[in-house]
Order: sequence, then structure tokens, then C-alpha cells
Amino acid sequence: MNAPEKLAPRGRRSPSRGPGETVTPPLKAERIQESLLAFPGWQVRSDGPGLVRRYEFPTVRDSGAFAAFAASLLAELDAVPEVEIVGSTAAVRVRSGRAVGEVTAIDLERVAVLEGRSKEPR
Repeated sequence: MNAPEKLAPRGRRSPSRGPGETVTPPLKAERIQESLLAFPGWQVRSDGPGLVRRYEFPTVRDSGAFAAFAASLLAELDAVPEVEIVGSTAAVRVRSGRAVGEVTAIDLERVAVLEGRSKEPR
């Protein structure tokens, strides 16, 4: 019998940090860029830690439905949902670091789940 597939470890929580923030070390720029090749559309945020992607939808209703789905899924992953809707565009941000441009393995794990390339939480 095969063991079930598991998500990468989330890192230790620090009592001084809020939900979704971890003590996981940031990745090097080369590793981030290499990893993002598997996730077209995702970029390192220029205004804070983590990654961002904008999704375009045919209608405002579609973007709202996706935003609700993404926020719920991120919450299940112990992340602070950061979703912004502007018209038919939904922007999703994932972050576990603190510094501008900082990306961790946890951020990439969350992107993989959002993109349907990793097992969703139970």
C-alpha cells in the first residue's frame, strides 16, 4: 500500500507572527525563478513578500467566484488569504515571508495547490 502524497512541511510557527507567517527561510533568487517556470503567470511581488498572479475572467461574477474559491483554499492551507477583485480580474497573493521580494518553499507549495498541481488539503 502506497503512502498518501503529502504537502511540503509548513515550517514552525513563531508566537510573535500572525496566522500564515512562518520561520521558513527564504529561497535564493535562482531557485525562485526556476520554480516559477512551472507556474506561468506567477511573479515575485514588487510591493511585498511572496508571489502574485492576476487571473482574467469573462465576467465580474466569474472573478468573484474564483476569488472566493482561492481565499477558501488559502485559508485551508493556514495562509492569510490576499485576493483583490477589480472588474473581471482577480489578483491572488501568497506570502509566508516578511521582506519585499522574499519567497519561501511554502509560497511555492501554495501556488502548486492553487494551480491544481498538488494534493489539496483535507
